[in-house]
Amino acid sequence: MKCRIFVAAAIGALALQIVPGIAVAQTVPPQVDAALATLTSNKSNLTYMIVNYAGDKKMFQDVITGTGFANMKSRLDPKKISFGVFEVVAVTKQATASTQRPKYVAFSFVGANVPASQKVGFLAGKAAFMKHPQGISVSVDTVGANDLTMPDIAKLLLNAGGVQKPIVYDFGPGESVSVDSLK
Repeated sequence: MKCRIFVAAAIGALALQIVPGIAVAQTVPPQVDAALATLTSNKSNLTYMIVNYAGDKKMFQDVITGTGFANMKSRLDPKKISFGVFEVVAVTKQATASTQRPKYVAFSFVGANVPASQKVGFLAGKAAFMKHPQGISVSVDTVGANDLTMPDIAKLLLNAGGVQKPIVYDFGPGESVSVDSLK
């Protein structure tokens, strides 16, 4: 599969303003909704979207999309705060048919080298972002890209349940986890 990367730099958002007794929430740029719509469309081969966030400026800064779990992890910058969604396909095979059901995992990432001044706005940014993805199966918070592992995500998805137990969780081209290996 061909990897498609879209980066839109310096996408502005409304800053969090404290007006006596009123907090005006941040606005997630429309590029985030567009990336989420593309990710969840049946016509796309994208498997993830990431939006970086400047906590001190209360701004969502860029939107990155692509294919593959390892590729997604490589795009997480230890100097940045990021929010995102990635697709994992639950593959079920039975005697008469097989099914592939997409599952969506939301994540928040605070890089290990993010300065304290950036971390201040993390919770407000997370709250603003999490209003946008639909149909999320599980959500994960992490501080290191190596903390996001396919077996851990597969276990969370398996525990989230469903009528049909999959035999494999497919994380992208050549990246899958057998449910039997999780025991």
